[in-house]
Amino acid sequence: MSEITIEPVGPAEQEVLDKWLDDAARWNIDVTDVRSIDRAYESYVDDVLDQDEDEREDPTPFVAMLGFALGQWLTLESVLEWRVITDADGRDLGLSLPDESSIMFPSDFIADAWNEMRRDWLNGWATDLRKQLEALR
Repeated sequence: MSEITIEPVGPAEQEVLDKWLDDAARWNIDVTDVRSIDRAYESYVDDVLDQDEDEREDPTPFVAMLGFALGQWLTLESVLEWRVITDADGRDLGLSLPDESSIMFPSDFIADAWNEMRRDWLNGWATDLRKQLEALR
Protein backbone atom coordinates (compact mmCIF):
# COMPACT_ATOMS: atom_id res chain seq x y z
CA MET A 1 0.00 0.00 0.00
CA SER A 2 1.34 3.42 -0.90
CA GLU A 3 1.86 6.10 1.67
CA ILE A 4 -0.76 8.79 2.10
CA THR A 5 0.10 12.15 3.60
CA ILE A 6 -2.53 14.53 4.91
CA GLU A 7 -1.76 18.19 5.47
CA PRO A 8 -3.73 21.31 6.37
CA VAL A 9 -4.96 23.49 3.53
CA GLY A 10 -2.46 26.26 2.85
CA PRO A 11 -2.97 29.61 1.11
CA ALA A 12 -2.36 28.21 -2.39
CA GLU A 13 -4.82 25.36 -1.89
CA GLN A 14 -7.37 27.71 -0.33
CA GLU A 15 -7.12 29.87 -3.44
CA VAL A 16 -7.86 26.84 -5.63
CA LEU A 17 -10.80 25.84 -3.43
CA ASP A 18 -12.16 29.39 -3.48
CA LYS A 19 -11.95 29.43 -7.29
CA TRP A 20 -14.03 26.26 -7.56
CA LEU A 21 -16.58 27.56 -5.06
CA ASP A 22 -16.78 30.86 -6.97
CA ASP A 23 -17.46 28.85 -10.13
CA ALA A 24 -20.25 27.02 -8.30
CA ALA A 25 -21.76 30.35 -7.25
CA ARG A 26 -21.70 31.50 -10.89
CA TRP A 27 -23.76 28.39 -11.71
CA ASN A 28 -26.20 29.51 -8.96
CA ILE A 29 -25.21 26.60 -6.74
CA ASP A 30 -25.75 27.28 -3.06
CA VAL A 31 -23.13 25.23 -1.22
CA THR A 32 -25.15 25.51 1.99
CA ASP A 33 -28.03 23.57 0.40
CA VAL A 34 -27.42 20.03 -0.87
CA ARG A 35 -30.66 20.23 -2.86
CA SER A 36 -29.11 23.05 -4.89
CA ILE A 37 -26.09 20.87 -5.66
CA ASP A 38 -28.43 18.00 -6.55
CA ARG A 39 -30.47 20.21 -8.89
CA ALA A 40 -27.31 21.40 -10.66
CA TYR A 41 -26.18 17.81 -11.21
CA GLU A 42 -29.58 16.69 -12.51
CA SER A 43 -29.90 19.72 -14.78
CA TYR A 44 -26.43 19.16 -16.21
CA VAL A 45 -27.19 15.50 -16.93
CA ASP A 46 -30.42 16.56 -18.65
CA ASP A 47 -28.57 19.15 -20.75
CA VAL A 48 -25.88 16.69 -21.79
CA LEU A 49 -28.34 13.94 -22.65
CA ASP A 50 -30.20 16.42 -24.87
CA GLN A 51 -27.03 16.94 -26.95
CA ASP A 52 -25.68 14.73 -29.70
CA GLU A 53 -22.82 12.65 -28.33
CA ASP A 54 -20.29 14.18 -30.72
CA GLU A 55 -21.26 17.71 -29.57
CA ARG A 56 -20.82 17.10 -25.85
CA GLU A 57 -18.13 19.02 -24.00
CA ASP A 58 -15.75 17.40 -21.55
CA PRO A 59 -17.71 17.15 -18.27
CA THR A 60 -14.58 17.05 -16.09
CA PRO A 61 -14.59 20.73 -15.02
CA PHE A 62 -18.29 20.62 -14.10
CA VAL A 63 -17.90 17.32 -12.25
CA ALA A 64 -14.93 18.73 -10.32
CA MET A 65 -16.84 21.90 -9.46
CA LEU A 66 -19.79 19.89 -8.16
CA GLY A 67 -17.38 17.78 -6.13
CA PHE A 68 -15.99 20.88 -4.46
CA ALA A 69 -19.50 22.21 -3.85
CA LEU A 70 -20.50 18.88 -2.29
CA GLY A 71 -17.32 18.83 -0.23
CA GLN A 72 -17.99 22.33 1.05
CA TRP A 73 -21.52 21.34 2.04
CA LEU A 74 -20.11 18.33 3.89
CA THR A 75 -17.65 20.54 5.80
CA LEU A 76 -20.51 22.81 6.84
CA GLU A 77 -22.79 19.93 7.84
CA SER A 78 -20.40 17.45 9.44
CA VAL A 79 -17.05 16.92 11.12
CA LEU A 80 -15.25 16.57 7.78
CA GLU A 81 -12.52 19.10 7.03
CA TRP A 82 -10.69 20.12 3.88
CA ARG A 83 -7.15 18.74 3.68
CA VAL A 84 -4.37 18.43 1.14
CA ILE A 85 -3.97 14.73 0.48
CA THR A 86 -1.03 13.21 -1.32
CA ASP A 87 -1.25 9.61 -2.45
CA ALA A 88 -0.14 7.43 -5.35
CA ASP A 89 -2.35 9.49 -7.68
CA GLY A 90 -0.75 12.80 -6.68
CA ARG A 91 -1.67 15.78 -4.54
CA ASP A 92 -5.26 16.98 -4.29
CA LEU A 93 -7.82 18.63 -2.06
CA GLY A 94 -10.00 16.16 -0.22
CA LEU A 95 -11.88 15.72 3.02
CA SER A 96 -10.81 13.97 6.18
CA LEU A 97 -12.08 13.29 9.64
CA PRO A 98 -10.47 15.58 12.22
CA ASP A 99 -8.24 12.72 13.43
CA GLU A 100 -7.29 12.03 9.79
CA SER A 101 -8.29 8.36 10.14
CA SER A 102 -10.42 8.47 7.00
CA ILE A 103 -10.32 10.49 3.78
CA MET A 104 -12.59 11.02 0.81
CA PHE A 105 -12.63 12.91 -2.46
CA PRO A 106 -16.16 14.19 -3.14
CA SER A 107 -15.47 14.63 -6.85
CA ASP A 108 -14.92 10.87 -7.12
CA PHE A 109 -18.52 10.22 -6.07
CA ILE A 110 -19.81 12.77 -8.58
CA ALA A 111 -17.59 11.31 -11.33
CA ASP A 112 -18.70 7.75 -10.62
CA ALA A 113 -22.36 8.78 -10.78
CA TRP A 114 -21.72 10.80 -13.93
CA ASN A 115 -20.01 7.88 -15.66
CA GLU A 116 -23.09 5.75 -14.96
CA MET A 117 -25.49 8.61 -15.75
CA ARG A 118 -26.99 7.85 -12.34
CA ARG A 119 -30.07 9.90 -11.56
CA ASP A 120 -31.81 11.04 -8.38
CA TRP A 121 -29.04 9.97 -6.02
CA LEU A 122 -27.05 12.96 -4.74
CA ASN A 123 -29.41 14.49 -2.19
CA GLY A 124 -30.24 11.15 -0.55
CA TRP A 125 -26.64 9.93 -0.61
CA ALA A 126 -25.27 13.14 0.91
CA THR A 127 -28.00 13.31 3.55
CA ASP A 128 -27.34 9.69 4.55
CA LEU A 129 -23.60 10.37 4.79
CA ARG A 130 -24.25 13.41 6.97
CA LYS A 131 -26.38 11.29 9.30
CA GLN A 132 -23.60 8.71 9.58
CA LEU A 133 -21.07 11.44 10.35
CA GLU A 134 -23.28 12.97 13.06
CA ALA A 135 -22.34 10.04 15.28
CA LEU A 136 -18.74 11.29 15.18
CA ARG A 137 -19.51 14.75 16.57
